[in-house]
Amino acid sequence: MTPAPWFKTALARSLKAGYGRADFLADLAAGPLVGVVALPLSIGLAIASGVSPEQGLYTAIIGGVIVLLLGGSRTQVAGPAGAFVGICSAAVITHGYVGLALATLMTGVMLLALAAPRLGKTIGYIPYPVVIGFTTGIALIIGSTQIDSALGIADPTPAIPDFIGRLKHAFVGLHEIKGGSIAVAGGTLGIIIGLRKLSLRIPGALIAVLLGTIIVTLLSVPDSSVQTIGSKFKEISASFRLTDWSSSLPDRAA
Repeated sequence: MTPAPWFKTALARSLKAGYGRADFLADLAAGPLVGVVALPLSIGLAIASGVSPEQGLYTAIIGGVIVLLLGGSRTQVAGPAGAFVGICSAAVITHGYVGLALATLMTGVMLLALAAPRLGKTIGYIPYPVVIGFTTGIALIIGSTQIDSALGIADPTPAIPDFIGRLKHAFVGLHEIKGGSIAVAGGTLGIIIGLRKLSLRIPGALIAVLLGTIIVTLLSVPDSSVQTIGSKFKEISASFRLTDWSSSLPDRAA
């Protein structure tokens, strides 16, 4: 008897089981919906992590293709996770983008090493209070990175890595607050919370972003009042280039 393979991708299993017209139409309907939600999210989390919007955009696209080819579940969705914002932000501030890229590769190797003996099941033994504490801490970290933008305060230079430091910077810069930024931030939160109470099936975050963008555009709100990706990061580059970080590997690894 031929032994069963240790791992077979979901794509290979699906093709072997038969992938018909109905499957294609279902994926055709689901794919754009996932993309519409994931791509703006990737840009937002990239900015919160301290990197450029296009880096988050390219990462989401490339990661989605890799998961498509090598993923183990037919219903798996690849995308950025808010839980990593604090870690990524600290890595960028301390070691730069090169250090973040190296940390990502090292993390991938560690995950493969843990997957070989199937240690992923042990995650179920983590106590619920620990999970709640972890997610609450992540929410506070992400929120602290967005206080300046929500109030219209200029970002600190260099970036501040710790939670208390961000709060102090926001407090010192209260004289810079702008009503337009506060209105957009408050309206966005209100829409998200309100739609979530109506139904969890409604993509509140996506609707809030679209409405905010439309309102700011129609009212011709100046960049001095409400920052946009265009005013803060200029235009997103249409070209793609790999970062040359090979010479920095020994220093970053150490």
